[in-house]
Amino acid sequence: IQNLISGGKHSKSSLAGYLLLLDHITSNTAIHTPIMSLAKYAKEEYGMIVAVDGAHSLLSLPLEMSNILSDGSDGQEGVDIYLTNCHKWFSSPRGAAALFCSNTTIQDSILRQPAVVSHG
Repeated sequence: IQNLISGGKHSKSSLAGYLLLLDHITSNTAIHTPIMSLAKYAKEEYGMIVAVDGAHSLLSLPLEMSNILSDGSDGQEGVDIYLTNCHKWFSSPRGAAALFCSNTTIQDSILRQPAVVSHG
């Protein structure tokens, strides 16, 4: 985030509404990302939307979505979108996934129509 601002392409206020995508656990190094503190910083300082890819955290961390998700109210900590695939841990077919979002503004806007309606 700081690199975007220091590079002169963006100001602090111009990042409002941008999407910050974080891995909950990285795939190559298994680093557990501090998603709550990073989400709080990105949302409070820049007004960013925060999504977390939880593909490697499903069943490897205790995930309580009510503690992880933000409902969009002012001062509410948490991430806006948490998504994960299910084929790694549930032995389900590729393409089976779960998406969690308790923020009704996001549900009614960017999640209303999928960007991709099938894969090819």
